[in-house]
Amino acid sequence: MKERIMKASLTRKVFHYLTNVIREYNMGRVHCLA
Repeated sequence: MKERIMKASLTRKVFHYLTNVIREYNMGRVHCLA
């Protein structure tokens, strides 16, 4: 059970990180175009 919770938190962390990366990438692309 504990392992499942760890896995869930890790997945959430990775998902959050990817969301931030995509947001930063989009912001950078917009700044480059502007």
